[in-house]
Amino acid sequence: CAEHSDLSTAYVTVTLGTTPTANVCAGQEVVEAFASTNSETPVNFLIRARAGSSVASSLLQKQKDQFLLVTGELIPNEDTGETVLLIRTVNDAHEGQFINEANVMGRCGGRIREAAKSSSIGVAVNRYDATQSDTQAHWFRIRGFGKLKDRVDKLTSGDLVEVSGMLTAASNKEGKQYLEVKTRFLKVHQKKGGGGGGLSNPAPKSNAAGMDDSDFLGDDMPFS
Repeated sequence: CAEHSDLSTAYVTVTLGTTPTANVCAGQEVVEAFASTNSETPVNFLIRARAGSSVASSLLQKQKDQFLLVTGELIPNEDTGETVLLIRTVNDAHEGQFINEANVMGRCGGRIREAAKSSSIGVAVNRYDATQSDTQAHWFRIRGFGKLKDRVDKLTSGDLVEVSGMLTAASNKEGKQYLEVKTRFLKVHQKKGGGGGGLSNPAPKSNAAGMDDSDFLGDDMPFS
C-alpha cells in the first residue's frame, strides 16, 4: 500500500460491484470492494479503506449494487490494469447523480498522441511505497480538447503540470484498463529545465450537465 498523498485524487459516484469485505494489503488490514462509475464505458476501481477507521466501518455496512459518492486517492497499476481508490469519505448517493472529478499533479513523460479533435500525454505521479522502500511512478494520461488541445501540444517531457477533469477509461493492446483525465483545467507549474477523444457524454441517461465534449474546449478559461 502506497503512502497517502494529494497528488492524484477523485470525487466520484460509483456502484458497488461486490459487497465490501475485510482483507490484508501489504500487512495492513483493510476493507475493500470493487466498484465502477455509472457511465457507458465504466471506470473500474478497487475501493479501499484502512480497517479501524470510521470510513472502513461505514463501508462494511454497504452492500453490492449500492450507489455511493466517494472521495479519495487514485493509485493506478499499469501491470494489472487495476486502479485502487483509497477512500477518505463515503456517502450514499442519489438516483440521477453523476459526479466524476479528478485532480492530478505530476511530470509529463512520453510522446504526445494527437487525434483529430484532441491530444494526450502521460503524466507520472511519484509516491513513496513503503513495501518497496522506494518511490514508484503511477501513470495517468491527460487529454485536451479545443484550446486545451493546443496547450497539451506544447507540453514536453519533464514539465510539471496540474490537471483537473473527468476520469474516463481506455484499454491498451492487452485489454487492460488505464485512466485518462478529460481535461477541464491545465496549469504548467514548471517547464523542463526552466524553472482520440472520448464519448460525447458518458452518462446520457442521467441528469448530469457539464459532461459533453463541448464542455471541455477550454472556452471559459480565464487565459489562453
